[in-house]
Amino acid sequence: IPYFVELRDVKYARIEILPTKKIRLIFPKGFENIDHKKILNEHKERLKKRIQKIDDSLKKIGFSWNKIGEHEIVFGKRYQLKISHSYYDSVFFEGSIISVSVRDTNNAINYLRSIIYAEFSKKVETFTNFFAKKMKAKVKKISIKKQKRIWGSCSTKGNININFRAAILNDELLMFLIAHEVAHLQYPNHGSEFKQLLSSFFEDIKEKNDLLEAFWFISHSSKIFSFE
Repeated sequence: IPYFVELRDVKYARIEILPTKKIRLIFPKGFENIDHKKILNEHKERLKKRIQKIDDSLKKIGFSWNKIGEHEIVFGKRYQLKISHSYYDSVFFEGSIISVSVRDTNNAINYLRSIIYAEFSKKVETFTNFFAKKMKAKVKKISIKKQKRIWGSCSTKGNININFRAAILNDELLMFLIAHEVAHLQYPNHGSEFKQLLSSFFEDIKEKNDLLEAFWFISHSSKIFSFE
């Protein structure tokens, strides 16, 4: 399995699978002399199974590893992105094309993000309020953030955080993601009560989690949703 090592200011080591299918081994600084290959071999079979699982999920949505990055996906639909210079800023979703015309082409992606953000924030608020009412959960604040490692989170104070990357998802998966976070306001862990609550709204929880993982990899190769 192709891999590379990064030494960072982190407390714990971790292993990441990248959209390129390469493995990134992240270690705290000071672990330069550790046998990285030995550690990789210890996790080799588990990593192979996970890669195969991601591959299967990508196929379900019509993708493969070598196709990641060929299209932009917004709200579950595939597009080709076209950027051009204009004397005024505009964005049009025309069939399978996103046309972005801007005065400064260097700012095209940020301008497009602002247009998507406006629609996405409405969806997030609507879906969050819907599930909060259905689950009898108290949501204090809804935030949309640019995050690198998670789809969303919640706090004991009733705050719901949703990653802007989730604008890549169709409504069904976005609703599932939000329902997952709202359910955590009632049940902080992934125990039987949490699963029972989520299952009362969605039958195919495992499949949806697998699809979320596939879209996570796609988002990291997106011009719109990659925040590395």
